[in-house]
Amino acid sequence: MKSKDQLLQIIGQLPEHDHKYLCRLFENCPDEVISTIKHTRMVRDEVLIQSAAPSRYVYIIIKGKAIGLDLPLVGSVYLFMEFPQMSVVGDFEIFGGISEYRATIRAATDGEVLIIPSAVYLEWMKKDVNALFMRTQNLMNGLSNQTSGERKWFFSNCKKRLMLYLVESYEKNGSKGQMKLQKTQTQLAERLGFHVRSVQRSIQKLKKEERISVEGGKICMNRKQYSQMKLETE
Repeated sequence: MKSKDQLLQIIGQLPEHDHKYLCRLFENCPDEVISTIKHTRMVRDEVLIQSAAPSRYVYIIIKGKAIGLDLPLVGSVYLFMEFPQMSVVGDFEIFGGISEYRATIRAATDGEVLIIPSAVYLEWMKKDVNALFMRTQNLMNGLSNQTSGERKWFFSNCKKRLMLYLVESYEKNGSKGQMKLQKTQTQLAERLGFHVRSVQRSIQKLKKEERISVEGGKICMNRKQYSQMKLETE
């Protein structure tokens, strides 16, 4: 990055809320940090962070989203977290003094990222109280929400996990009282941590119970179905 003006120009192309947040985050960022930042595109399915690799960079996702994957030596891939636009990934290990990444992060869509060398990022956080507070606040909120959600998730069978995921998806993507899930059954299996056949059985059960409908192989949910499912999953 040549200058802070160039960074602000890139940030200025984002939605107003995101633009304001990043302006606050970089408000006191030193020029020597700005000069190390790389702005680049990310391509869907590109691996940003590889588990067990040295934790050398921190990524700020300014467009698109990524997913966190658990890649066991044996068994199915388990998707444990989604990282929407404006997420910072790779600094959890930095704050914890951990030399290697603990998870694999893969681009779920095309997008754009800001990349900062880990050592530079850590020195910036040490010197910039405002940026450190903002990032710590986000980390604490994320951990709190994750812990609460994981308790439900961990003790749930496939059908219950599917219901939890459908409720979450409706709240994010439901428009005009309708939601059509675009994920394939294989992608759902990765997200839920169950075999595809278990996911298929759960879909059929929910369809038989009229809690969802299926159109063109895609799960659909209306507002009434969402409201009922929301009550059952709380």
